[in-house]
Amino acid sequence: MVGAPPPINGDPMTWASTVKESPVPMEYKLQNIENLFSEKFMRNISIDYETIFKNIKSFQYKYCNYLHSQGELDSCEGLTPGVLLEKCRLYLGHFKTRAVSSFGECVDICLQNIICEAITICKSCRYLECQMFRYTKNKFVYGSEWEEWQSAIFPTKIATILELTTTTIIG
Repeated sequence: MVGAPPPINGDPMTWASTVKESPVPMEYKLQNIENLFSEKFMRNISIDYETIFKNIKSFQYKYCNYLHSQGELDSCEGLTPGVLLEKCRLYLGHFKTRAVSSFGECVDICLQNIICEAITICKSCRYLECQMFRYTKNKFVYGSEWEEWQSAIFPTKIATILELTTTTIIG
């Protein structure tokens, strides 16, 4: 049963007045715990939340690799809610670059940023930098084949028309 139990007399008005004494959420939306350590939730607290965020992501990755080595997981690659482009670098038109610890963190940052529509990251570079893209009038995002780069496009975040030219999609 959710919320306050119905009254014995069955009167809906009596029941409605008692609901405030026993409130119960009707819907939950779960997110990764590291999302708590962001500017949105920590801006008024004097702690290094960015380091905590990176540490949680790092430990998640290490733990995933441990589970993978034990045969309990097939892969540590996170699901990308969009179009994943292996061996592809996007260029021209990125509006923000941010240091990250993984491709997954780059995905999370873009998903939290309302204007971010696509990302690209060099997987083998010494310092991982997440480059975020958005369409702006008369400026297009281009992509080309680069072995060490990985990109993702998030169609649900695109407010304009997506046009892929001279592109081959396999799979």
